[in-house]
Amino acid sequence: MSSAAAVVLLAAVWIRVQQPAWLWACGLAVLIAILALGRARQRGRELVFLVLAVLYVGEGIRARAEHVRREVDWLRWSREAGARATEDFARRIEATGVDLRAAAHAAAALDVADSGALPWTAMERLVRAHPERAVLRARSGRPESWAGRLQLPVDSLPATHGVMATPFFLVLYVAERRGAVTAIATALLHAEPPADRLTTALDVTGARAPGVAGYVFDPANVAGDSVRRVVVDGDAVLAVRAIMAPPEIVALEALEHSRLRSGVLLTLLALLFIAAAWRREHRLRTRLAALGTVAAALAVLPLGAYSNFSRWFDAGLYFTPTLGPLTANVAALAVASGLALTALFAVLGHPPRPRTRWTWIGVLVVVSSVGPFLLRDLARGIRVPSAGMTTALWLAWELSVFLAAFVVLLLGVTAGQAGVGARRGLPGWLAPSIAGVSALMAPVLLDAPASLPGWYPLLWIGAIAALALARRARRAFLRTAFVAACGAVTLVWSASVRQRVQLAERDVAGLSLPDPDASSLLQRLAEDLVQGAPLPSRAGLLARYASSEIGAAGFPAELTAWDSASRPVADLRVGMASGSTTGLDAFAAEARRSRLPMLRQTTAAPVAQLVLAVPYANGSVATVVIAPRTKLVPADPFIGMIGLGQSPSAEPPYTLQLGDAHDLVVGGRTWTRHDDELHGDWSVPIGDAGSARVHARVELRGLEALAPRGALLVMVDLLLVSLLWGLLFAAEGTGQRWLRAWARGWPRSYRLRLSLALFAFFVLPAGGFAAWSYRRLQADDRQSRDLLVRETLRGVAASNDKLTEAAVRFDTPLLLYADGLLVGTSDPLYDALAPVGRLLPPPVVHVLGANDDLLAGMDEEVGGTTVRFGYLAAVDSTGARRVLSAPARSD
Repeated sequence: MSSAAAVVLLAAVWIRVQQPAWLWACGLAVLIAILALGRARQRGRELVFLVLAVLYVGEGIRARAEHVRREVDWLRWSREAGARATEDFARRIEATGVDLRAAAHAAAALDVADSGALPWTAMERLVRAHPERAVLRARSGRPESWAGRLQLPVDSLPATHGVMATPFFLVLYVAERRGAVTAIATALLHAEPPADRLTTALDVTGARAPGVAGYVFDPANVAGDSVRRVVVDGDAVLAVRAIMAPPEIVALEALEHSRLRSGVLLTLLALLFIAAAWRREHRLRTRLAALGTVAAALAVLPLGAYSNFSRWFDAGLYFTPTLGPLTANVAALAVASGLALTALFAVLGHPPRPRTRWTWIGVLVVVSSVGPFLLRDLARGIRVPSAGMTTALWLAWELSVFLAAFVVLLLGVTAGQAGVGARRGLPGWLAPSIAGVSALMAPVLLDAPASLPGWYPLLWIGAIAALALARRARRAFLRTAFVAACGAVTLVWSASVRQRVQLAERDVAGLSLPDPDASSLLQRLAEDLVQGAPLPSRAGLLARYASSEIGAAGFPAELTAWDSASRPVADLRVGMASGSTTGLDAFAAEARRSRLPMLRQTTAAPVAQLVLAVPYANGSVATVVIAPRTKLVPADPFIGMIGLGQSPSAEPPYTLQLGDAHDLVVGGRTWTRHDDELHGDWSVPIGDAGSARVHARVELRGLEALAPRGALLVMVDLLLVSLLWGLLFAAEGTGQRWLRAWARGWPRSYRLRLSLALFAFFVLPAGGFAAWSYRRLQADDRQSRDLLVRETLRGVAASNDKLTEAAVRFDTPLLLYADGLLVGTSDPLYDALAPVGRLLPPPVVHVLGANDDLLAGMDEEVGGTTVRFGYLAAVDSTGARRVLSAPARSD
C-alpha cells in the first residue's frame, strides 16, 4: 500500500509542477508497486490500479516528449505540424466534395412520384450526421424537398461546383442538373464570428491538430510552399493553409489537455486505491492512511486549471479560504467532504474505545457550538453569477455543503451517543422536527438586506444537540442525513440571497465608474480600426465587434459608421438600451477635424459610458460607445439571433430600474422587504441634471414554491449519502454475501411484499402523476408562447408595414419564406447570418401542408440555445404561398 500511496501523491505533484524528476519518481514508484504485487493475496483491484498507473506514466512521457520536441526546434515542429494539418484538412474537403457529388446525384435521381414524406426522408438520410451539410432539390426553379441547414443563396450559383463566399460564410457546393430538376448539395467550410456560434463548420467538426489556430482560405490560383490546392471534380476550387498558434499558446493548450488526461487517470487511480484499502482484512489505520493520501493529493492538485472544462472547478462560483485548497472551488469542497465522510464511516465501523464519557461530551460541545458557524463560513463561499443560477449550479452548491454538514453532524451524533449511552437520551423525532421547522422559518424570518435574526442559529444548535443526545436507534443514520440536508438547503438559499443583494449593490456602485478593462480594450480596438477599412454596413460593424476583445468580453456597445457629411450610414446596438447616445454626432465631427482617434467618458447619464471615435482618410468616422454591464438595461431576448452572447435562460438574480428622484441623499441606499421580495433604493448623480433613483428588486419566492424545491433537494441529498454508503459496503466485500442471503429470504418476507405493494400503490402513481404534471407544464408553456407568437404574426400579416417597420412595431425579428426559401428579413443581419438557415424546416412544411392562415410552432437550435419559432402560412396578392416566421421571447 505504501508504494501505491507514493504513486498517487507523486502523480498529483507531477500534474502540478510538470517537472521530469517527479514523473520519473512516479514511474519508479509504479515499478516498486509492480514488484510488490507478487506478495499480495488478492490482485484484482491492485492489477487494474497498476495498469492505470502505467498508462498514467506513459501519458506523462508522451506529453513530456512532445514538449521537448517543440522546445528544441519550434520552427521545424510548427512547419511540420502545419503541413500535416493542411494536408489532412485539404483531403477532408476533397472527400466532402466527393460526398456532395454523390448526394446531389442521389437527390437529382430521386423518384418523387410519391407526394408523401418519403422524398423528405431520403433527403434527410443524405445529410444525416453531418451538421455542416445541406441538400436541396428543385424543379423548374421551385424547391420540392430539402434537408440540412443551408447558408448559401442558391439563386445565382456560377457553376456546377465550386466555393462561394459571403460576408460570414465560406461554402463548398456541388450542383447537378437533370432536365427540369436541379439538385444542390452544400457543405459549410468556415464561418466568421459571430456566425461561428450559430452554425457548425467543417473546420470545427474536423479533428484539429494540436497547435493549429485555424485555416486560411485563398483563391485557387494562390501558390506557396505551405499552401495546398483543393481539387473537387477535377478542378481546383480553393487553396487552404493551416495557421499555427504562437508557441506560448500551443504550450498552454498542450498543458491543459495533458492535465485533463492525467487528471482523469489520477481520479481512477485514487478510487481504485481507496477500494483496495477498503477490503475487509485491512485495519482501520490502513483505510485512514489511504484516505489521507488522497486528501493530500487533492490539496496538491491545481484544480483551478480544470475550470475551462467544468464549472465545478471555477473559483468564481465558489471560494472560501476556510480550509485552504480544500475549499478553493465547489469540486474541492465536495471531494474533501466526501473523503471526510468516508473516514468517519470507517471509524464508525471500527469504533474506538473511549477512555471516559466526558471526553465524548467535550467533543459534542465543540461540535454543537462550532459546527453551525463552520458550515456558515463554508456556505459564504458561494458566488452567484450575474447571469443567474441554473439547476446544475444549485445542485453543485447543495451537494457539497450537504456532505460537509453531514460530516459535522455525524461526528456530533457519534460523540453524543458515546457520552450519553445507548438507552438514555431524547426522542429520535425531535431533531428532524426542529431542523424541518427551522428550514421553513428561514424564508419567513429573513429581513432586509438578506439577514436572519441573531437568535436564529440557536435553533440549529438545538437541532444538533437534540440529534446528538437522541437515543441510539437503527434510523439514526437517516435522521442525521435529514437534519444535514435541511441545514444545507437553508445555508445555500440564505447565502445565495445574500450574494444576490451584494451583486445588486455592486451593479449600482459601478454605474458611475467606467470599467478600467473597457478603457484598455477600446484603445486596442482603436488601433485595429485605424489599420482597417471603413465599416459602412451593419454586417461590417457586427463582424468587427464580434472579432474584437470588446465583443469577447461581452461589453454592451453601440457602433456607428458616419460618412464625410456627418450622417450615420450604419448603426449596431448590442446590449444597449433603445435610442442613441446624445452628442455622438458632434463627437464624430470633432474627431474628423482633429484627424486623430479620440477616447472620452460621458457624464450626463447615470451609466458611465466610454466613447471612441476613429476618423478615416476619406472623411468617414467610426464611433464606439461602451457601457458597463448592468441589469439596468434589460437583457435582449433575441440577442442569440445574431450569435452574440446567449438568450437569457436562467432567472436573473436581481433587477434594476430607473425611477423618479427620491428623498435619499446622493450615494445613500435603503433596503426593505415587502412580502416575498427585497427592495433597494439608491440616489445616483446624473451630471448637471441632478440625481435619479435606481430601484433594485430581489425576488425571494414564498413557501409554496420554496418548500417543494427544498424537499426535492433533501431527497437528492439522502440518495447521495445512501449511494456513497452502498459503494463502501460493496468495496468491503460483504455486499455480495448480504445480497445472496437477502435473495434467499425475500420471497418469504411478508414485510417486503407489503412494502412492494405499498410502493406500487402509492409511489408509482405519484411518480407518474409528477411526470404527467411536468409534461403538462411544458405543454402549457409552449402553448402560451405559441399564442403570443400567433397573435404577433397575425398582427404583422394584417398590417401593411414592411418587415423592418413591423419588426420595430411588434418588437420581434421577422423572417419571410417563399417556396421554402428565405426571401426577406426584418434586419439585414438576419439575412447575412441566417440563424436558422435559409430553408424552411421540413417539419414545418409537413405541419402546414397546403393550409393557409395556420400557425405551426417548432423548436430550433440557435447558437446552442433552443428557441421556439412560430410559422404562419398565407397567400400574397400574386398567389405565391409564403410563410412568415418569428421567434418567441426568451424572457
